[in-house]
Amino acid sequence: MTDAAYRKKKQDLDQDFKELSNTSSTWASQKIYSKSKGYYAVISFSNLPFFVKFHAITCKAMELRGYQSMAITVSGNHYARKVFKLFGVDTVILWDEYCTKHIAVRNTIEGIIKSILPADLTIEAAIEMNYHGVDVGKHALSMTCRKRIEGRLILTDTITREMFLHFLEEAVFSVLVSEKLFDEYPIKKQLIRDSGYVPNGGIFEVGLEQGVDSVVVEFGQKKSSWIFKRHTKHTKSRHYFSLSESTWENLKQVPLTDQMKKAVDKEISGRYNPISDEDTRRLQSGKVIKSKEEVQKQLGLDPNKKTAVIFSHVAWDATFFYGKCLFTDYEDWLFQTVEFVNKNCPHINWIVKVHPYNAFKLQRESIKTTSEERLLASLMPFEKHVVMMMPDTDINSQSLFNVIDFALTVNGSVGFEYPMFGINAILAGTGRYEGFGFTIEPQSREEYFEQLKNIHQIPALSDSQKALALKHYYYAIVGKQVMFEDVAPMSLLKLHEADSSVHNNISITASSLEDFKTKKSIQLWSAWMDEEKTPDLINIL
Repeated sequence: MTDAAYRKKKQDLDQDFKELSNTSSTWASQKIYSKSKGYYAVISFSNLPFFVKFHAITCKAMELRGYQSMAITVSGNHYARKVFKLFGVDTVILWDEYCTKHIAVRNTIEGIIKSILPADLTIEAAIEMNYHGVDVGKHALSMTCRKRIEGRLILTDTITREMFLHFLEEAVFSVLVSEKLFDEYPIKKQLIRDSGYVPNGGIFEVGLEQGVDSVVVEFGQKKSSWIFKRHTKHTKSRHYFSLSESTWENLKQVPLTDQMKKAVDKEISGRYNPISDEDTRRLQSGKVIKSKEEVQKQLGLDPNKKTAVIFSHVAWDATFFYGKCLFTDYEDWLFQTVEFVNKNCPHINWIVKVHPYNAFKLQRESIKTTSEERLLASLMPFEKHVVMMMPDTDINSQSLFNVIDFALTVNGSVGFEYPMFGINAILAGTGRYEGFGFTIEPQSREEYFEQLKNIHQIPALSDSQKALALKHYYYAIVGKQVMFEDVAPMSLLKLHEADSSVHNNISITASSLEDFKTKKSIQLWSAWMDEEKTPDLINIL
């Protein structure tokens, strides 16, 4: 970061804190004295106002429920520290300083690494590496992917291997220090983002091992919404947007109503309308909804063939967080799939659709070429039945509903969205909605490739399967996105306008502590967090 950029960032954060202090300090700093339930801890390593302010209001909400509040951040997050102080958070743990306090445990790490490191260090072996119940191998792999901005790691490469081993050491260290933390403080509940990175994952999973009520939070796809997923140590790899099996077993029995259908239609419209400001990711901004014929002509598709889309993932972000893949990782799946259909499946049009969020992610990382382009370069130019659809295409993704017949993904949202429209989804992984009755789920690579070879023979989805998919979408997307518009409305900019730490933000609208605690969203969330044990907070039940 240049000096000018640093000054701009600091100026933006200082101004945001000043505005927050002017509007909220009177009530946010009020002390609440009846706290006998132990600690509610929010693991908050971000310094972005968008996240910090939301984490702070959850602390205040849980104080009102009788908990002592705790925020875990780092000493360099000056904005976050000021916000937590403003909100009267009882205990702020500066993780880097807390680690220094327990630096002696580093002396044991070398021996621990030797005991868990496989003789043949492959991705598959690293995934299985576990220490005290914590998936330290997955955490180290995810950190390495994130740092390198690559989804495909070659652990025989010296630089990559050294980076992985560094993050593995830090992952083990996070476990050891987290065990000290939970021994020192009576933490009863914890809220966390990015639960598969380091040190987040160590704190989260040590808490799970010790029986702490643990919830993952992430902002929703709809403006002013947030999603919550309660976990046990047996469900920690389930995606935050997923429904638990027990939740789904109950909800799939509910009759599908016109009200559900209208709610789904409204949600789809909000996501794909190019001028909508409802989609937090703004993926369709500036894009055009086109006819089937227009899309076929623009992409060079043969109108006499069926069409399949291979939906790539953002392969280097949260790579090993959720579920299991038939392949080594997202990029291995993408490469092998494209290589196979390029050679063996000319009877189908194939679209390789680069994940649209790449446009924002790469812009933020100052990277000009997508990881997909770099990965697939050795296969190019493709045969004429395979084309690539880039993030900067002017084709609105909703246009594909009338064009394609099959959707391929590991475990992305397209796997439960497209079946609503009668489009078969073939999965190459788990972690979200497998086994729910509306997807095709090969159990091996051999079975997967056999499905691709004979994809044109796959029967159409039944009406009952389409209804299941729609019902799932209603509960998983419409239902799990809990709206906080009444207390923390979001303001969002379009991708090309996003050049500041405050380009995405929330404003806190409560005028007093009494006003704050009567907000419906605060009452709904805090009651679920405090009193319930259900894995999914669904705001329409």
